[in-house]
Amino acid sequence: MIQKYLLYSSSIADAMSEVTTAGGFVPIQLSDRAFIATFPDDFDISNLKLSSVEKPEDLDENTSILASAWEEAEKRINEKQILETKEIPLKWDDKDHQYPRNPKNDPILREHLKKNGIVEITPESTSQTLNGKVAVGILIVSGPKANLQFTSTEYTQVVSEVLEGLFFLAASCYEASLNFVTVTYNIPISSTPICDDNNGCQGTNAEKCEAVFRDPALAYLGYPSGNDGCVQLTKSLQSTFKAKWAYISFFAKYPMYNFAYQYSVNIFMQYSNNGWGPDKINQVFAHETAHVFGADDEYASSGCTCDVSGTYKVPNNNCANCAYTPKVICLMNQNDLTLCNWTRGQLGWGYWNLPFKNIIDDGEPRKTSSAPALAYLSGKMFMAVRRDNPGNGIRVLISSDGITWPVSHHLDDTKVSTCDSPALAVFNNKLYLFWRTNDSNNQIKFAYSPDGINWTIPTNNTLPGQSTSAAPAAASFNGKLYVFWRANIAANTIYYMASSDGTTWPSTSTSLAGNSTLAAPAAAVLGSKLFVFWKSNDTQNKIYKAYSTDGKGWVKDSAGTGMTIPNQTTSASPAIASFNNRLYLAWKAADANDTTSIYYGSSTDGINWGQQFPKIDSTSTSAAPAIAGFGTKYLNMALKASGTGNEILTDNFLPGLF
Repeated sequence: MIQKYLLYSSSIADAMSEVTTAGGFVPIQLSDRAFIATFPDDFDISNLKLSSVEKPEDLDENTSILASAWEEAEKRINEKQILETKEIPLKWDDKDHQYPRNPKNDPILREHLKKNGIVEITPESTSQTLNGKVAVGILIVSGPKANLQFTSTEYTQVVSEVLEGLFFLAASCYEASLNFVTVTYNIPISSTPICDDNNGCQGTNAEKCEAVFRDPALAYLGYPSGNDGCVQLTKSLQSTFKAKWAYISFFAKYPMYNFAYQYSVNIFMQYSNNGWGPDKINQVFAHETAHVFGADDEYASSGCTCDVSGTYKVPNNNCANCAYTPKVICLMNQNDLTLCNWTRGQLGWGYWNLPFKNIIDDGEPRKTSSAPALAYLSGKMFMAVRRDNPGNGIRVLISSDGITWPVSHHLDDTKVSTCDSPALAVFNNKLYLFWRTNDSNNQIKFAYSPDGINWTIPTNNTLPGQSTSAAPAAASFNGKLYVFWRANIAANTIYYMASSDGTTWPSTSTSLAGNSTLAAPAAAVLGSKLFVFWKSNDTQNKIYKAYSTDGKGWVKDSAGTGMTIPNQTTSASPAIASFNNRLYLAWKAADANDTTSIYYGSSTDGINWGQQFPKIDSTSTSAAPAIAGFGTKYLNMALKASGTGNEILTDNFLPGLF
């Protein structure tokens, strides 16, 4: 479980910078005195010098209210994590509940917007993609009578629910570096509702019911009426906090066109939250926030289709009315804090171009008996697989787009045969293939090729005196070709060696002292660092990492220094790849109820990782996955399908452009 802290500081910018430098994450800034930070479970909070968990005596009233609201939200979040209980989510169009509205699913709302000069239903200039610093204006509007007013408890509850929804979104994509800056307004107005309930706010009354509380609230803050005032307030928040994006949300007890709806830069919500109740404001608010940033509805009554949505025009394939299958639970189709692959893409976070596809060659699906390997060279993607035949030979598949694989070549089975997964690396403009021999010697051998078809197998192609009990891994770093492996000894220690020319190898190897693994290691380079990742050598199945700036000295786990991927476990070897200045990681799950799903994440430095990692929808494997960047275009993944078929499946990940 991640650690969450409410921190106070008199130097907020410096304090938040210290947190991120220490490997933490700042999902929410409450005010200029307080913020929320998360850390891996082994972080010592006393290491922070510029912020503290101790509440200052001189704290202002607004920050105190926000701090209390967060403490309530955190309590709910922790209870859900500890109890590991989850309500059965209801579809937004459940017969006993109303559903939130937005212009795409509501013709009356579209007509309302046209009258206000809003024609295009696309993300506003202040909310193109959900990433970076986002200013959120929370306008809590109270009327002249008791039934229109918020008590202090209700006010705190609204803010608490909003914070919980924002925390969910921020924690769902560490790569997006989300930092929500909340600005709360407690606004008293004297306007009288024009209708007794929401039913009277239909048709031409929709604008009047909104304007009766919206415009006085804007005037109270010094802004003009109508959507123009909303946009001006939003842009002011964006400018004041130097935020990348901004939007606002009105909360009121006034009758409205609908209990929750969104358009332009605005969200409108009633405190009662219809049949969902005030304690579900967090889910509805997160849902509407997703609309602000381009995500589409997915429940049947919305009239959704497979059409694209969001800045990057991502298909809405999880829509109930779309023929694409299978469907998964998502915030946009059910009242549940879960995001599907397609919604993630619509928010600008990148998405997998599902489904994974069978590799077809000579009219038949290609198969493998182990995990595949991937490498990119000279505009082509190469995949090496252990053949699913008695000879255990190695086949190399070649693709010009990383999607279709029309060319394949199998190496001479009498010279190249393996009992495990092969490894690929690019060095000196050549493709290098490494494998564990298919005999009791368990030697490590290699071959190289300029094109994946014409292979050179040196006479002496064995790493001197070395043997392994798992597949090797390889990477090119600082003008040398490095090979890593699990030693063929009881301790399962990780060893490595390097070659300056790719053919001549030293007579001795070096160990990553004190580090061992139950599976094959993985290696990749990001910037000036050579990284190695591995599964722990015990039943905890943790994912460990180490890095070096010279290929000799290593920064690695020692006495619990925390060089693990936070709270993640794997039942096979991890896979890593450097792509577009990030290090990407993918692995096969090791949960008691799930050992075939695939999870992934990325890091800008390879050292600091998020605390939440998405699962690839409706995809499973019976071995470790493989990943590699296809130039700068997209990230490729290959895997052995789960089940008995042993088909080779591939897919690509289209990154959001943050």
